Amino acid sequence: MTSHINPLDYYLLPEEYDSEPRHLHRLTSFSAKHIDGRLDSQQGEEFWFEGDEGIQAMGWINRPPGFKEGQEKKWPMAFLIHGGPQGAWEDAWSTRWNPALFAAQGYVVIAINPTGSTGYGQEFSDRIQGNWGSRMSLPNQVIDESDRQAHTKTW
Repeated sequence: MTSHINPLDYYLLPEEYDSEPRHLHRLTSFSAKHIDGRLDSQQGEEFWFEGDEGIQAMGWINRPPGFKEGQEKKWPMAFLIHGGPQGAWEDAWSTRWNPALFAAQGYVVIAINPTGSTGYGQEFSDRIQGNWGSRMSLPNQVIDESDRQAHTKTW
């Protein structure tokens, strides 16, 4: 299992697993001595916005330590754009582009999955085919959503 705040570790699912919640047994702790608990407050939160032709698209926001909604303090914003366009920001560890690590350094991090991103069905991914830069495709969604985040939030 992996997330924005935890690198890959291996877990054992009990053999008697059914629909009841069960505790997983952690088998490895590869980076616990380096990370353990240090990124807990940087867990990503998903949000949805209007993308191409009114279709809902998803993004992540990671807030820095000490961030409180509605506060007067101003925070720098890092707007991360994934490659592709047929790729996606997921709740997964990355040593290269990790929203939680940017947030830990004092940034409010916005990472959107605009039209063409993977993980939202083939039709959503295919919508970018032959439409890069036209309609409200990837460049426009990135600009519009970064502008909306920067001007409608109190950071």
